[in-house]
Amino acid sequence: MGFLVDWIGRKGAIILLTPPLFLGWILIAFADNLYSLYAGRFLLGFATAGFSIGACIFINETSEESIRGRLGLSVSLGFRLGGLYSYIVGSFLPYNWLALSLCFVPILIVGLMLFVVETPRYLLSKGQVGKATQALVWLRGIDDVQHELNLVRKFQP
Repeated sequence: MGFLVDWIGRKGAIILLTPPLFLGWILIAFADNLYSLYAGRFLLGFATAGFSIGACIFINETSEESIRGRLGLSVSLGFRLGGLYSYIVGSFLPYNWLALSLCFVPILIVGLMLFVVETPRYLLSKGQVGKATQALVWLRGIDDVQHELNLVRKFQP
């Protein structure tokens, strides 16, 4: 996952992981044998592991320092709430209907990610200073982001 977020960006990597997530739930929902269930679980594990890395990097690179820790916890909280949803809804629905209900998650992720900008750190690593400045202005809601942009540049590997 590390190479992917550096190659296509944090936002791009998160969006790219949604098809395996969607396909995993579809495979489980329509499984007619054990191997389909295994394949679905493999895809879900792969995508979930990738999301846990990509989302943490995305949040770390887009959030303000004062709230970064709390926002970082939102990834873990989201996984826990998803588990709670599965336990509650799964006690009322068969597993295939539960899996179908979870197909909305990758659709929601793509829908939300289409409206956010790429991280300024990634854009700077690709030499796109103008886009990085625009992204930081969008994220902070202010025009004077030069100081923070210089900090990001300073700690750029």
